[in-house]
Amino acid sequence: MATASAGFPPDQRLRIRQETFVECLEFAASMVSTNDRALEMISTGVSRTPLLVLTERQTGGRGRGSNQWWAAPGALTFSLIIDPDMFALAADRRPQMSLTLGLSVCRTIARFAPTAAVGLKWPNDVLIANRKACGILCEVPGRTAGAANNTASLMVLGIGLNVNNRLTTAPQDVQSRAIAMIEVSPQPLGMIEVVIELLRQIERNIHRLATDRDCLMDQWRDFDVLRETRVRLRTSKGEICGTSRGIDADGALLLETADGLQRCIAGTVISSD
Repeated sequence: MATASAGFPPDQRLRIRQETFVECLEFAASMVSTNDRALEMISTGVSRTPLLVLTERQTGGRGRGSNQWWAAPGALTFSLIIDPDMFALAADRRPQMSLTLGLSVCRTIARFAPTAAVGLKWPNDVLIANRKACGILCEVPGRTAGAANNTASLMVLGIGLNVNNRLTTAPQDVQSRAIAMIEVSPQPLGMIEVVIELLRQIERNIHRLATDRDCLMDQWRDFDVLRETRVRLRTSKGEICGTSRGIDADGALLLETADGLQRCIAGTVISSD
């Protein structure tokens, strides 16, 4: 049986490199934002990827737009720097990375809590029992003066997953809409086992995104919590209301509206029922 743990001592960090596709690891007990640190590292040059930026405590994590990610000890927060060219990942497949990561998280949660009601909420959230368990933030670094030439195609894949962090000390609004894996797991969770499984799922699914997107699309549909629900979506062109008809192969949300079927390639779900 696994023993619940919150940290990553040196012997466990070594396991990450031995048992996953990660080539390099940057670790700090506390960090403001793993994505910010990853982008900073890219700006000064990264020699080998995949590179994992990992912390035991993230104090200023970012979400999409102006959102922030609340995390306490026992949460898993990391950013993975990858070179899509290493996977032969075509440019038109890269926008589906958030869904690919979300699927990887869903599979990981199902591995440790097989009876949990896990779902993928377009475009980048993972839910357990309709409460948020994970947020995902994918970023592409901008070109900056002095940046190394080999960083142009890199991507930063940021994940915040509630694992052993019970949310009793979280802000009230977070308590009402969030959940951690420990709340639905039949046994204590070892953080090292969770991160290794998740990294293996990520590697496997990025390869699938490059070579067998139809397989991924079927799995997006299996976990899709918005399908056949009424959705109110905020987009750059205003709000759209309609019934979700699922996610297409390009990762767009399909909404049946009064004006017909609309493909939404970006947006924020305001409400669904």
